[in-house]
Amino acid sequence: MTEPNIQPWSQSRVPVVSLLGLKKINTVLYPMAFTMHSLYGCTAREFLEKFGPIVTYIGALVYQADQEVEEAQRGEAQYHGTSQWDKRRHEIKLLFQELLIYDPVAEELLDEVGTYWELENKLNYNGIISKELLAQTIALRSSDLLAYHHICLHLAKVPNRDEIFGVLIPWQIYMELLTDILEYPKDVATKDYNTYRMLVKLYGPSAKGHLAHVIADYRRQYEKRMSTIPVQLQLQLTGIFKCILADIGGIPVIPEPILEF
Repeated sequence: MTEPNIQPWSQSRVPVVSLLGLKKINTVLYPMAFTMHSLYGCTAREFLEKFGPIVTYIGALVYQADQEVEEAQRGEAQYHGTSQWDKRRHEIKLLFQELLIYDPVAEELLDEVGTYWELENKLNYNGIISKELLAQTIALRSSDLLAYHHICLHLAKVPNRDEIFGVLIPWQIYMELLTDILEYPKDVATKDYNTYRMLVKLYGPSAKGHLAHVIADYRRQYEKRMSTIPVQLQLQLTGIFKCILADIGGIPVIPEPILEF
């Protein structure tokens, strides 16, 4: 594996990040390292050594901003739009320049994180719910996770990285939807964004079938893209995806909708 060109961060204007942001990115980084390191031709430990610092830095800033958005949605703080995230995103772009990283795909994905929060706020805070708005939100939900993946694939110069990333886009959204099933009761209690919760608000008792349809659609998408890549890579990704699904106990059963009034 090619060593990424990471220089000393002497010029970085490092903003303060929250402990919660650091904790949350660790819940993403470590599973990513232990399940996907084989794609990079390295061990999980080597993955963490090479990519852990930059993913931790970016992810902590993302999740700190995410925390602020969720607090505003619950009425615990004033909502300031994406202004705070815009400042942090600018710092990330300065870091890319300093480290001589040219990854326009990752930068676009980080731009989409802010767009996602605006959409989420319309759905969860302003109560503006429509089929089209929800579809846009679902499509952008995984922008942060996909940015981490793309940065690592880009820095490592992984062969077939464009094909791999093409499969990861619908797969990551598929996994977000499965996670929403697992977290649905908790998100209803805390009134946080959850795709199933939004579908219940939109479709009422029939939301269960609508969620199953959305999940099946994203599964078809990643399976179709998977079929176009080299067979050996298909086998590798299939093994990785099985491990990730096993970690959450397999494909969860969609519970009955909770009607909120």
